[in-house]
Amino acid sequence: MLNFNILMTLKELEIGKSAVITSVGGSGALRQHFLDMGVIPGAEVTAEKFAPMGDPMELQIHGYELTLRLSEAAQIDIEPISERTRKHRGASDINK
Repeated sequence: MLNFNILMTLKELEIGKSAVITSVGGSGALRQHFLDMGVIPGAEVTAEKFAPMGDPMELQIHGYELTLRLSEAAQIDIEPISERTRKHRGASDINK
């Protein structure tokens, strides 16, 4: 895995690009909600698409799709990676 050593927020991740979550911001219930959804440091994410008006964005994380508002994504720090260590193919990976 090639690491670019560039820190940015999840909001800035381009479609089709992947990253590792480095820190999760927010406070109280919002931060806990992120963590409960699997948005945790060390998790690999890929930006899948943006809604037609640009907000929210859809991510692939831990083998499922997650939708976040851009204001929420701006609170999650990431580090871009060239490729994920484990490829997920949605439901086809469930029983493997």
